[in-house]
Amino acid sequence: PRTATSSASTPVTSPRDTPTGTVPSAAPSPSASPGARPLAGWLAGKDWTVIPTTRRVVALTFDAGANADAVPSILATLQREGVPATFFLTGNFVRDFPAAARSIAAAGFRIGDHTISHPSLTQLSDAQVRQEILGGAQQIASVTGKNPAPLFRFPYGDADARTIAIANQAGYVPVRWTVDTLGWEGTA
Repeated sequence: PRTATSSASTPVTSPRDTPTGTVPSAAPSPSASPGARPLAGWLAGKDWTVIPTTRRVVALTFDAGANADAVPSILATLQREGVPATFFLTGNFVRDFPAAARSIAAAGFRIGDHTISHPSLTQLSDAQVRQEILGGAQQIASVTGKNPAPLFRFPYGDADARTIAIANQAGYVPVRWTVDTLGWEGTA
């Protein structure tokens, strides 16, 4: 899992976690098509780890792309302990592990977009970046019934001003991590 923390800041778990507690007008409704409205305003232009607030909160996030082996255990632990979390899914993950993807959604956890195939987006053309983001969102929505907008995570954390702008134009707030458990390296 990856977490975002700061001693005086709240992690970006959702645009609902704004300093004013209101939803930014650019955030699409859950029933809207993924990426239906470009993101503008104070959330645009950045790959977020924290937003200014006086609240002290930790956001627990999981990137699901490689396999679904740990999903049942993770969900059981989160539910047993009453811990909220956000799962960033790739389109290939929901295609290859639809039951696991549906179980995440059915358990009520927030879902974000993590592209179709988890490429380094800075190496792709604008059109390819947009396709990875919107194609991933479409696959996620079709399998889980949940719109991942407006949360997006860059594969490998590989982002620059151009790819952040493309994500914002597609209606997404990029969300980064501050602590990485390195679970993606597997077990020794």
